[in-house]
Amino acid sequence: MGSSNIYFKDICQPLSFSDMAGKFAALLDAGDLEWQDVFWLKQTVRDLLNAGCNYFVCYGESSEIIHDLIDEVVEGCGFLDVSTTYHNDESKSDVASFFKLVAMQDMSKGLIFVHNLKDWRSVVN
Repeated sequence: MGSSNIYFKDICQPLSFSDMAGKFAALLDAGDLEWQDVFWLKQTVRDLLNAGCNYFVCYGESSEIIHDLIDEVVEGCGFLDVSTTYHNDESKSDVASFFKLVAMQDMSKGLIFVHNLKDWRSVVN
């Protein structure tokens, strides 16, 4: 899966999934402050699920907490075939490799949904 199938969206911008048809994986940076708003998190995860997200990869120190909240939403919505992982002690480079090689393995696309797009673009590409 090449990085040409990876889309970058700023977490601060309104969500649009016009280019995300089919199943996709999403990488989230738990260091982004938006994930601390539990109402926002739950609504955003529901939106991602309804758009076809089938794999959530959470990165950062607080990624285990975000991962657990995402699991609650996933189970509550009945999406039992969705996978979630957290990576709280790995480098961005290692997580980007995991995302491309494992999470996106059976997906048509990947979504890097973070605040610092420039940082992640340099690691993923």
